[in-house]
Amino acid sequence: MSRVRDTKRVHQALFLTMMVWGFNLSAVKGLTESLDLMLVASVRMVLATLVLAMLSVFFGGARQPWAWKKGLLLLAAAFFLVYSQQIA
Repeated sequence: MSRVRDTKRVHQALFLTMMVWGFNLSAVKGLTESLDLMLVASVRMVLATLVLAMLSVFFGGARQPWAWKKGLLLLAAAFFLVYSQQIA
């Protein structure tokens, strides 16, 4: 019974993600018509980071602690990935 309930929750989460994604595309299209593209992209990235951080704190029950070196490498990779996508 628990497996069926978990599968149902996953499907509901995927459906909600799809709905938010669809709304996000139309909202970004409207925002980029009136605001600077880089401003919209920057705000979206910051909001996405905050949401993912909150979700990882809320659902991250059995995670292993990271060493500082791995954390810094992850931040550097994320920064350069985002920066590379913005200038491309």
